[in-house]
Amino acid sequence: TENRLTWITTWATQCTVDYTLGKSTKQVGEPIAVQNHRVALPDLKPGNSVRYRIRATARDGKEVGTDWREFTWKPRAEPPTKRAGRVALKVTPPADSAAGLKNWPVTSGVPFPQAALGSARNARLLDAQGKVLPLQATATGHWPDGSVKWLLLDFRHSGGPAEYTLEYGPAVAHRELEQKFAPPAELGELVLADTGGGEHRTRVAGFTLEENGGLRRSLRTTGQLGRSAFNYDARLHVYPGLPWARVLLTFGAGPSTNE
Repeated sequence: TENRLTWITTWATQCTVDYTLGKSTKQVGEPIAVQNHRVALPDLKPGNSVRYRIRATARDGKEVGTDWREFTWKPRAEPPTKRAGRVALKVTPPADSAAGLKNWPVTSGVPFPQAALGSARNARLLDAQGKVLPLQATATGHWPDGSVKWLLLDFRHSGGPAEYTLEYGPAVAHRELEQKFAPPAELGELVLADTGGGEHRTRVAGFTLEENGGLRRSLRTTGQLGRSAFNYDARLHVYPGLPWARVLLTFGAGPSTNE
């Protein structure tokens, strides 16, 4: 149901995916050696069929690979939204910082019972006066019948505590926001200092766009931290109209050279 391939190897290795879409053949390579693999095919659209194979280097240095296989990205069938309802939401920022909040990004998940909400498009956000607010709504989980199980909301908040209403139903719709966005070439330099006084440096670049919404965009990249034994995983959340971004960094041990 996605433009993504996942697989597991019994040793840490960098894999390459060769794939044919239409008349063109392309490649996607992994930036670091791992055992749990996940590769997105960026130009694959819902309904497209693709032929692919996976290549890797074995422990003995020889190249191994799969046969050519076929994969079709089947669009998820969205059932109709048959019932209407409302969910009360409240934002309570810290008292010492509430006065300075203006267009502050809020991200929150809302659960739905099965068959209640067919599509994220059938939801909208209202303020305490009933005014419709800009909303980015994404279904992140589904029930077996295809209805929404978890809905991820992104909106903006200003000032102190405030109440909002998430309204949904067959006659409800929210306007999709502008989504034009060019990922940055790089984030900058990442430096990790060890207890011995050494520094390990790398340029954080090569981002893949994971979410492209009008209120929040998420990008991800991975790599090795200089010549150290550490790998990093960086996620960058960009909020259009705001002069800053949120960066989430995860460090982990790289593949062992003694296996």
